[in-house]
Amino acid sequence: MIVDAISAAAEELAREISLGFRYYTGTFRGKRVERAVFGGGEAYEGILL
Repeated sequence: MIVDAISAAAEELAREISLGFRYYTGTFRGKRVERAVFGGGEAYEGILL
Protein backbone atom coordinates (compact mmCIF):
# COMPACT_ATOMS: atom_id res chain seq x y z
CA MET A 1 0.00 0.00 0.00
CA ILE A 2 1.07 3.55 -0.63
CA VAL A 3 0.38 4.50 3.00
CA ASP A 4 2.92 1.93 4.18
CA ALA A 5 5.46 3.16 1.66
CA ILE A 6 5.29 6.81 2.72
CA SER A 7 4.55 6.47 6.44
CA ALA A 8 8.23 6.58 7.48
CA ALA A 9 8.83 9.66 5.34
CA ALA A 10 5.64 11.27 6.67
CA GLU A 11 6.73 10.65 10.26
CA GLU A 12 10.13 12.21 9.58
CA LEU A 13 8.48 15.19 7.90
CA ALA A 14 6.14 15.62 10.89
CA ARG A 15 9.13 15.59 13.26
CA GLU A 16 10.90 18.26 11.20
CA ILE A 17 7.78 20.43 11.10
CA SER A 18 7.42 20.05 14.87
CA LEU A 19 11.03 21.14 15.34
CA GLY A 20 10.34 24.18 13.17
CA PHE A 21 7.33 25.11 15.32
CA ARG A 22 9.39 24.68 18.49
CA TYR A 23 12.15 26.86 17.05
CA TYR A 24 9.63 29.58 16.15
CA THR A 25 7.98 29.61 19.58
CA GLY A 26 11.38 29.66 21.29
CA THR A 27 12.74 32.43 19.10
CA PHE A 28 9.64 34.63 19.15
CA ARG A 29 8.61 34.29 22.79
CA GLY A 30 4.90 34.54 23.40
CA LYS A 31 4.03 34.00 19.73
CA ARG A 32 2.41 30.84 18.44
CA VAL A 33 2.27 29.47 14.93
CA GLU A 34 -1.25 30.24 13.76
CA ARG A 35 -1.16 28.33 10.49
CA ALA A 36 1.14 26.48 8.16
CA VAL A 37 0.87 26.46 4.39
CA PHE A 38 2.22 23.56 2.37
CA GLY A 39 2.68 23.52 -1.37
CA GLY A 40 3.67 21.12 -4.07
CA GLY A 41 2.19 18.06 -5.66
CA GLU A 42 2.12 15.99 -2.48
CA ALA A 43 0.70 18.73 -0.24
CA TYR A 44 -2.76 17.16 -0.46
CA GLU A 45 -1.67 13.62 0.43
CA GLY A 46 -4.15 12.43 3.05
CA ILE A 47 -1.55 10.93 5.38
CA LEU A 48 0.13 14.32 5.69
CA LEU A 49 -3.04 16.19 6.70
